[in-house]
Amino acid sequence: MFRIAFLGPPGAGKGTQAALLAPVLGVPIVMPGALYRRAIALGTPLGKQVASVVESGAMVPNAITNAVIAQRLAEPDCASGFILDGFPREREQLDVLEQIKTPLTHAVLLVIDEQEIYRRLSDRLVCVCGLQFSRREMPVEPGNEAMCTACDGTLTRRKDDDPERIARRIVHYHEQTEPVIAACRAQGVLAEVNGQQPAAAVQHDIRHALGISEH
Repeated sequence: MFRIAFLGPPGAGKGTQAALLAPVLGVPIVMPGALYRRAIALGTPLGKQVASVVESGAMVPNAITNAVIAQRLAEPDCASGFILDGFPREREQLDVLEQIKTPLTHAVLLVIDEQEIYRRLSDRLVCVCGLQFSRREMPVEPGNEAMCTACDGTLTRRKDDDPERIARRIVHYHEQTEPVIAACRAQGVLAEVNGQQPAAAVQHDIRHALGISEH
């Protein structure tokens, strides 16, 4: 069974690599950010609760995030494994996985430098279904909207993908997520992969690190 978390700074490619790996393993991807964006789009009570937080570029409080993740991981499709993208981002969140008896079997750290973070996020487009794209990969006619290749949803920029908010997220990553990385390393579940390679090369290295055959 694979219970995997993708770790790395904003823009490292966690969502892209999770989307490539999930069909191979036959497990769902669990992304707090996608769950929040869908809730906001639908106008649910949760969506209304987190909308102002997301728009400010701040982090959703742990109490909300932890409850949402615990509820999602209790669903039947997660019983045989899952891939986490965007969780755990703090040491407390890593402890939650132990508390709900779903400890990680693997944590994959995608390593990229800060200059690459800004370049990627300035190009990023997202869909409410959770998939992400680059502006350069989605050429459209002037006046038209870019559409998701999976669900035909309209692609938009995340409100927190502006330089000031990116800078705050990088600071948060260093302060809060690096202790998660250290803990995973101490537990012997961490694999580090060069995230600045082409996506296919990154995926190859991830599967090799996880011992997954590509044939």
